[in-house]
Amino acid sequence: MEKRQLKPEEIKLIEKLLHDKPEAKKLLPQLRTVQVEELPDGGMGSLRFAGSNSPERRLGKEIAAQIGHDVDKVPITVSLRIDNFGDLYELDFWKVNFSPIRQLPEFK
Repeated sequence: MEKRQLKPEEIKLIEKLLHDKPEAKKLLPQLRTVQVEELPDGGMGSLRFAGSNSPERRLGKEIAAQIGHDVDKVPITVSLRIDNFGDLYELDFWKVNFSPIRQLPEFK
């Protein structure tokens, strides 16, 4: 898979998800330099963060989740997960009708 940096709208979304979270102090500075890979999810936009190349790296826990809506009013669940080392692991999008996301949801 091809790696890329986060898009400005993805950074903004993650910043809102991390608001008030104890992990924010460590994770926010990484957002402008971290590399991501798009996951094959039918166009919903889920991302895996490039992290340690350690063979022990695996999914840790969900640290933030929100429900928003696409421009077609279909609900989207957004979950931010860290790995077992406390680093960014995955930004998961799930649109309830499984259609591609047209626009990232905005949270207050």
